[in-house]
Amino acid sequence: MTALTDYARLTRGLDLLRDVYEIDRRHPNSVELVSAAAHVFESTASAWLTAARSWFGSGNDDALAEAESLPLDTLIAISRAIYKAAPELREELRTELARSAHGKTPEAVRAHAKQKLKETVTAKVTNTMTISHEADVMGMKHAHLRLREAQMNELQARALAVTSLNRNEPVAVRLADGLLKLLSGTSPDYSDHFNRSLTPAIMLTIDDSTYVGDGKFATTDGQIIDAKDFCDYTLAPYGFVCIYDSTGHIGVEYELRNERFASGHLRNAVTLDQIFCAHPGCHELAQYGQFHHTIAVADGGVATSDTIIPLCKPHNAQNDDHKERNKNGWHGRHPITGEAGYNPPGSEEWFYNGHPSTAYSGRAIHLRHRKMREDKRRKAKRKRRRATPYTRRRGRRWL
Repeated sequence: MTALTDYARLTRGLDLLRDVYEIDRRHPNSVELVSAAAHVFESTASAWLTAARSWFGSGNDDALAEAESLPLDTLIAISRAIYKAAPELREELRTELARSAHGKTPEAVRAHAKQKLKETVTAKVTNTMTISHEADVMGMKHAHLRLREAQMNELQARALAVTSLNRNEPVAVRLADGLLKLLSGTSPDYSDHFNRSLTPAIMLTIDDSTYVGDGKFATTDGQIIDAKDFCDYTLAPYGFVCIYDSTGHIGVEYELRNERFASGHLRNAVTLDQIFCAHPGCHELAQYGQFHHTIAVADGGVATSDTIIPLCKPHNAQNDDHKERNKNGWHGRHPITGEAGYNPPGSEEWFYNGHPSTAYSGRAIHLRHRKMREDKRRKAKRKRRRATPYTRRRGRRWL
């Protein structure tokens, strides 16, 4: 048995939190005592104590029974999540999260809890900012800013818009540079900055069609549809448009302002197609990442919506450009669905970014629409079969 399995066994269930809770009941300086006894940082001890008070102060026997076999980090994630719910909903949510957490990673439990909180009445939230009391060994102080989603998106977009650093620099470095420029008042005018993260996007599917180039789609009955005329006629005056054909190929992408993008339209299209970096579990938005050729240029790859996928800088750097040299894993598109995903080394299995927000991506919308269309066709085919009488073929005797 390895040290890792020993750790997993010892931190599974409520035993550790039960000991921590007993120390907290008997001693006022429980953080220092737990930290010294377990040889962990006081911040870790504080997280354990908060979780222990949450679980053993709840009196929720059903949730405690479900939690007996859950990992420590899962218990902490659940206790943190329920404090964001309204008081009258907390224990019901605790039981539901504990029951559904079996077999899931702490990251998956936290993502599920976040989704459940969006569906319930949450506690009142306020904007907050915390700054470290002392500088670290490099002379740097740390800050944690908590804003509503729309406000944080606006701040992020403005900081990235005014930074003068190259896009090859890490996003965190570019954000800090842009924020300093905003605070110092030395940034260029950003009043006309076009914030793509807050711009509406419209996904369209033309059934039974194939993209034939030059912004046109051919239908199975021989009709040629001009995508721009179709969109301008049917849609609102502003926003992004991406049109998928029946195979999932993005044939047309442009902004509804009576003009095509001068440049970058393909990047916008694949950003809307994914929303996030294609690597499983990555939270980096596609619009702040890099654009990866799934077929290397050296191998004849061309820049189309079928071969370009967004990856964050670290995952793009570790990706194997040549699939046959699969040492670190390969990112590409599924040959049938076109969904961007990841092949681990030596495996043909596909793994995808399971972030809940990817359900609203262009690719997910297209695949749902395609499944609905295929289900409708199958039902119609079965209906026709039932309606067609069987006839006896000449020369064949039926038993």
